Parts: sequence; C-alpha cells; structure tokens
Amino acid sequence: QDEKEHIALYQTSKAYCAKSLGLDFEKVSFFNYEFLTPITHIADQKTYFDTIVAQVAGVVAYDLFYKMRYANISDDIRIVRKWIEQYQNEFDLENREEYHTLILKVMQSAEALLESKKEKIIALQKKLLEDEVLTKDDI
Repeated sequence: QDEKEHIALYQTSKAYCAKSLGLDFEKVSFFNYEFLTPITHIADQKTYFDTIVAQVAGVVAYDLFYKMRYANISDDIRIVRKWIEQYQNEFDLENREEYHTLILKVMQSAEALLESKKEKIIALQKKLLEDEVLTKDDI
C-alpha cells in the first residue's frame, strides 16, 4: 500500500504540473509513467521548459512530501538530463545557461507549483488510488 501511495503522489504531481502548464496528455495511471507528450524539435522554448518541469514534478513531490527520493525516479532523471541538454542545444541562447542552473530553475518551478497546492495534490493522490486512472479533466 505504501508503494501505491508513493506512485500515486508521483504520478498526480506530474499530471497536476502538466495541466497547470497547459501541456497535452490524456490520462495518468499507475502503469503509464510516460504519459507526457514527448518534446519535438518544433516545440517553442516555453513548452520545452514546461515539459521538463512536469517531467521532474514527481521527483520534486517526493522531496516536498516525504523528504526523500525513491528508486523509481531514475527514468525521470535520465529523461530530464537528456531534455535539458537538448534544450541548451536547441535554444543556443546568447548567455548560455549552465546545466545546473537550468536544473535548479526547473526544480524550483515544479516546487512552486506543487507547494501552493499540497491539498489538491493529496486529493488527486487519493482519487488515483481509488480509480487507478485519471483523465486530464479529472486533474
């Protein structure tokens, strides 16, 4: 049961951030870790950044709610690293931001979204535990 609660928090945090940022997805469940639409080369800079924020939201939620990290975040970390490197390359900014600075901005953005809505995230976590699948409209 603890594991299901952790996964529900992780998934609903990502879905909440995605919806709040206007990103496209259909549903979130216990089994579909990659529910976010992949970044394409035609994505604008804001969409690219916001997608990275949503992807890292589960990791941030663990830190925020449980004050620790869990083994299931390794795929997110791998994906986020890859997307940040792509972000740096795609948007060759005049003052190119350092990798760690971008990660910090991404993590802070996710934390700001989740911190202000802790009760909402807990309610979504409970709903996912009950229903096992939530649509974008449920979020």
